[in-house]
Parts: sequence; C-alpha cells; structure tokens
Amino acid sequence: MKRKPTPRETNETEGMSYDEYRRTTCTLLLFWTVCGSRCRRAKACMGDPHACFKRWWPHVPEEVKNWFRFSIKARQAGMTPAEASRHVKAEMARWNEIERGWGPNPYAPASATAATPVEPAP
Repeated sequence: MKRKPTPRETNETEGMSYDEYRRTTCTLLLFWTVCGSRCRRAKACMGDPHACFKRWWPHVPEEVKNWFRFSIKARQAGMTPAEASRHVKAEMARWNEIERGWGPNPYAPASATAATPVEPAP
C-alpha cells in the first residue's frame, strides 16, 4: 500500500509534487544561469532541485526572498493571483519602510551587500 505524501512532498494547491515545485522555484529564481551546462542549455533547472536550492538560496537578495515568501503566504491564504499581487506590493512597501527605519543589517552576509556601490572618500 502506498503511503500518502506529506505536505512537504506535495503542493496540493497546484497538484505538483514537492520535487516539481522545488524545480519550478529554482527555475523562476534563475538558478539555472549559474548551474551546469545541462541547465543552461534548457534554461531551466534540470539537475537535483534540492541541492540547487540549498546551494543558491543563501545568495538570493533578502528583498527577493521576502517577495517570494509574501507571495506564497498570500496564495496559501486563498487569494486570487490579482489579490495576492496587491497584497504582496503592500507587504513589500511595509517591509521596506521597516528596513529603512532599522538601517543596514550589520549581520548581513558579505554576498548580500557586495553589489552595493561604495562612495569614494573625499
């Protein structure tokens, strides 16, 4: 008798397996651009999506991660894509306002701030 997949193995709202969902996530986040030639040729995640996600997720900017998280939460709350889009825009504006109030994160990994231009000393 086959066991019932866990929620982590199945994204029930879309009918995808967890592997398919993770592969789609890696593809949407463009991890294939820094991956092996098989993935670059296909312009999609073609390898192990879990290893790919584990390797590249830490390099994704925090703002993109938050957009992604807010999108998932909105859809899980039953919002339509249009409602979710409006909700995500509002949440991102709120998050950006909070971030401005706190200033730069002194604990952010170097890769998160590497693209920030540095002003030359006068």
